[in-house]
Amino acid sequence: MSGLFNWFLQIGSITKFGLMSLPQRRGSAAATIIGIAGVVAVLVGVLSIAAGFKQAMTVSGSPDGAIILRSGADSEMVSGLGRDETRIIADTPGIAHNDPRSAPAPTPMCRCAGLKPAPFKSATI
Repeated sequence: MSGLFNWFLQIGSITKFGLMSLPQRRGSAAATIIGIAGVVAVLVGVLSIAAGFKQAMTVSGSPDGAIILRSGADSEMVSGLGRDETRIIADTPGIAHNDPRSAPAPTPMCRCAGLKPAPFKSATI
């Protein structure tokens, strides 16, 4: 029990020394506080973006919609279908189409949900 009490006394002494010497090191203390606050703000921002993106990928969409992925694709972001493939899918029986004589139904559509790399331009003259 004596060792634990001694440990708390040492922590109290070090804390008291640090707080007492704070007026002599205002600049470095302010820089430390601003730096830590900046890192926390960036971390919260990145985590917020990640959480929003995850929610958008899991929650959005209607219950009668279907997502068709290319074979071997793990998610919507890594799948890509060409114009011919999307026409074949749209013409498949069971896919709803707009018919002007009946009630409006959803039209098959293709969305681009990925990034396309820009072509490399040579720097030679």
